[in-house]
Amino acid sequence: MTLTISLENEDVRKAIAEAVGKASPSRVAKIVAKSSETFVTDHLFGLANTRHKAGHMFNFYAAAADSVSSETYEGDAIVRIQHEGLALRYFGGIVKPSGRPSLVTGRPIRMLAIPTDEAEEHTPGDYSGLFLIKSRKLGKAYLAGKKPNGMIGILFRLVPQTVHQADATVLPAAGKLLDNAMNAIMERFKK
Repeated sequence: MTLTISLENEDVRKAIAEAVGKASPSRVAKIVAKSSETFVTDHLFGLANTRHKAGHMFNFYAAAADSVSSETYEGDAIVRIQHEGLALRYFGGIVKPSGRPSLVTGRPIRMLAIPTDEAEEHTPGDYSGLFLIKSRKLGKAYLAGKKPNGMIGILFRLVPQTVHQADATVLPAAGKLLDNAMNAIMERFKK
């Protein structure tokens, strides 16, 4: 995500002018980087609290929040979120099977295994004794096996691909990030 700072606001112009007089661009970038890292982390923890399904062990957004880091490079502030899947949620897209050999069967992967609630955060490789259930009439396929409670049941739904819609709310709006950065600069360098 790229932010462009607009200098139309008189307070912002004054704060930047004061900051430039009191600090190098690299020091200002460090202030913006740290402030933005905190802002993005807080946003993702907010999503973790509102979007997480109760009873599920893995919290996608909390893990994303834990992966946020910041750095500076030649006066630029950089915030990174190194969490697998977050870009897919932000930009959307289609996920297809890789075709690589399966660690379980050794054959090319042709379907995606979508875990049921009982198998959340697991892959078929985490289970032994899975078996395929196919309904030609319905055109659906499942992997079944022993559930954690000891009963036999469906653990994965097999699908040829998944389609994910873009969700810009996964990250704070650019305007809010900009406001946060400007507030951090003004707060640090106010008289």
